[in-house]
Amino acid sequence: MNVAVEIMTSCLLLSSVVTAQATYEFKSFQHPGATVTRVLGLNGQGQLVGMDDVIRGRHAFLAAGDNYVSLDRLGILGTHTSFDRGINNQGDIVGGYAGSDGKEHGFILREANVSKFDVPFPDAVGTQLNAINDSGVIVGVWVDRAFKGHGFIYENGNFFQLAVSRIA
Repeated sequence: MNVAVEIMTSCLLLSSVVTAQATYEFKSFQHPGATVTRVLGLNGQGQLVGMDDVIRGRHAFLAAGDNYVSLDRLGILGTHTSFDRGINNQGDIVGGYAGSDGKEHGFILREANVSKFDVPFPDAVGTQLNAINDSGVIVGVWVDRAFKGHGFIYENGNFFQLAVSRIA
């Protein structure tokens, strides 16, 4: 009988801990001067990445606290359309931009160096980088000539295509 009382007491104590809910604070973010601001990524340090229209077109940005930096202010990517989608805790940023060739290209911004990133698949007409983790693994989408999207993972110089199968 004592064992049953101890178990019940333990269950009651545990259930009160489990029912505790996390609290969240909603914060609005709009870059001054922008009519469109889209936050598309966030890391553990509270850095935000996305795109806005403060500069003509749509441009990638990085925001941390009160600091805001347009990542394509001078058209480094050679376009008026760029966007960040992901940032890891080391500050590596991935995203995409519309190239002068009319195609979407991915990019990686690491330690102030921008690298163009396109998948090497023969049918690819576009690459979009969506996220990067702290190990440098990137996930994204590539688009074929029929404008069908295909998921991929890029890790240590290797591409892995993602296939989705339907469950009946």
